[in-house]
Amino acid sequence: MKRRQLPIAQLANTLYKLWTRLITNTLYEYAEANSILSTTQAGFHKQKDFIHQLENVIMALEDAKLFHKDIYVFIVFTSVLIPLTTIARSG
Repeated sequence: MKRRQLPIAQLANTLYKLWTRLITNTLYEYAEANSILSTTQAGFHKQKDFIHQLENVIMALEDAKLFHKDIYVFIVFTSVLIPLTTIARSG
């Protein structure tokens, strides 16, 4: 019976993924503990996603309308637009 051997490149890839995950988690915990990340940055915070940010924008627009204030919103949807454009092209 022949043993299956993994190439060293595959092992290196796995070690790289483990190492980067460790660094990412450590940096995230440090940034959270020292309040380095802005609370408006949803992409970097756990349990905050696009829906939460969209709700914040909607509430800001509703408040502006209620109090007759101008509001200027600059939103970057890069992570949302990429999948939508690929879906639109394939359909």
